[in-house]
Amino acid sequence: MRTPSFVRAVGLAFAVLMFAGCPAGEAPPGRPGGTDARATGEITHSESAPRTLPIPGLEAGPWPTERFTPPPAAAPPPHALEGVLELGGGPAEDLTVHADLFELAHDPRWRIGELPPLRLELVADGPDLLPTVRGPQPADHPYWEFLAEPGRAWADPGQPERAIAVLPFALKEGNQNCVHYGLARFTYGADGIDGPVDWQIASETCLYLKFDAWGRSGAAFTAGVVPEAESTREAWRNEQAAHMPTRPVAALLERDPDLDLDALAPPAVDDATAWGVVLDGVHYRSDCPTRQGPHPFCDRVALPSYSTAKSLFAGLVFLRMVRRWPELESVEVPQLLPECALGDGRWDGVRLRHLVDMTTGNYDSAEFHADEDAAKMQAFFLATTSADKLRFACEAWPRQSEPGSRPVYHSSDDYLLGVALNRFLKSRLGETADIHRDILVAELLAPENPGPLLDYTQRTYDDTAQPFVSWGLYFHPDDVARLGQYLQDDAALAGLLNPADLEGVRFRDRSGMQSWALSRGEGYNAGFWGFDIAPHAGCEAPAWVPFMSGYGGIRWALPPGGAVYWFFTDGGHGSWMDALIALRDLSGLCGQNTTMGATP
Repeated sequence: MRTPSFVRAVGLAFAVLMFAGCPAGEAPPGRPGGTDARATGEITHSESAPRTLPIPGLEAGPWPTERFTPPPAAAPPPHALEGVLELGGGPAEDLTVHADLFELAHDPRWRIGELPPLRLELVADGPDLLPTVRGPQPADHPYWEFLAEPGRAWADPGQPERAIAVLPFALKEGNQNCVHYGLARFTYGADGIDGPVDWQIASETCLYLKFDAWGRSGAAFTAGVVPEAESTREAWRNEQAAHMPTRPVAALLERDPDLDLDALAPPAVDDATAWGVVLDGVHYRSDCPTRQGPHPFCDRVALPSYSTAKSLFAGLVFLRMVRRWPELESVEVPQLLPECALGDGRWDGVRLRHLVDMTTGNYDSAEFHADEDAAKMQAFFLATTSADKLRFACEAWPRQSEPGSRPVYHSSDDYLLGVALNRFLKSRLGETADIHRDILVAELLAPENPGPLLDYTQRTYDDTAQPFVSWGLYFHPDDVARLGQYLQDDAALAGLLNPADLEGVRFRDRSGMQSWALSRGEGYNAGFWGFDIAPHAGCEAPAWVPFMSGYGGIRWALPPGGAVYWFFTDGGHGSWMDALIALRDLSGLCGQNTTMGATP
């Protein structure tokens, strides 16, 4: 049953504003009747739903992540699992809430601390334990969807004829981008699973809801032939083979012993999911900290896009389609979106490029992020059908200025763009065409052979299944590194985008850049942000850094010189300048001419 969640209201402000030196107001406003206050403490469940109770002699949670980590010299499992795992789910034995801006965990309707029942087809590839379906999946739960990742199995040292298996997973908020990271552990032998499955959640990428939960759920395994077994193994091996060489962040000291590693960590590091640097084709990556120790499968943690999708999806797909179909440049919004052909003519003269640049001229307030944070945006963010989202996006904002004259940040503008592009694509390629599958994945990202998470995007919960385009993608850390390197490759993008557009999103040509009323001169072009770091890094010439930004504290910077710096956090902080300044000489940020300047 695909049931969309309540989701946090408006404020989600999806993004952008959390870069270095951004103005205050990063926390989302509360929903009507709710509160912005953070709730902390323990919640004891009294529900009568069935669950697996603690078993005498078994250690109770929460457990350190070592319990879910394969030993360095683990022996291979004595038996290979292939078949169907059914997990009963049910309430956590303990739910400890660390942040709950909208009191979701205290509202019994959403059953936040309850694991949905699951049915997974699993295939073994040596010690690897592979789910046949990757990416977020619907679940029988009012709030959560489920995402299973490949795990590991190894021989139980105390019972060599039996095996220990661990599966990493995530709970994904329906209709939105938040993810909470979990680990599940069970033992099995030739005769099936022993006892319950122990599961634990101890980290997340979600600003407004943070909790720890652990429990034991009944489970059953039915051995049998899985039809997709060989294709699942082949896809997994191809996925691993495509990974960029990865080393710990500390290995950068081998290249520069004086490098300030602390400067590379994101601000509010306690709220970080992971971060990394790409230099010369090597990915220097942090571990993935949790409140119970490092995540044992950091390379399989699903990172949410939030508004980085405005760059990767809305922006790049528009620029790619304009290259293929130049007539899109002159198309006005009502031609593809008759829903916006309103009597007052507010969309007359508004073209698709105005949507991607957020310069439609339609808004309530020109103050930065005021419209995005307005209470009425709840209707857009909470809507689950394309018709409802379209109605809001067409009607919410009155005409205030000429199209192209002033940028005003609206996620709803990107939604209109996505619907318009999808309709145009269907008119050219047929009714089954889809901008996510056929343009983003098959044309733009195909050269990088992206991981399986990018086959998914959040869509409306109706027959239209319209991609959101302004949020809703997911990445593994390796995807972030490889896609960042790909976006730094002029030659790779030159055949896909018009030369002027490529220069524009690189901020080498700033003639089409939109300037926002912000404190440090950030620019915007087709979903990408840009910032001149030269005065802060001591560069003698301008050094514009394109970057992508996501709600809660997500940054993905593409500085001159070809390096990539990224972090995914959820503490509401987004400064990346200190990291790029620390990497200045290693990355060629300023070219050959540098002078030491003060760090802002």
